[in-house]
Amino acid sequence: MGRGCGRKCLSNKSRTAGPMVQVKVSIRSAINEISPLIDRLILLIKEGNCVVGEEINVEIALREAVTNAVLHVGGS
Repeated sequence: MGRGCGRKCLSNKSRTAGPMVQVKVSIRSAINEISPLIDRLILLIKEGNCVVGEEINVEIALREAVTNAVLHVGGS
């Protein structure tokens, strides 16, 4: 059995409990800050093996959420 997230995973596959990681980051409210941040987060997510096969969906959701935050919240 592979390493997994210790929480409910997005996949139906059985997972063993593993370490939980909390990441706190800050970026400037600038569009060019988004891709480097998401790239680093996706690398961590892939290494954690919690969303095996769903990484692209998580990446899309993260990009949308961070982009919305930068465009609509960051300048406020």
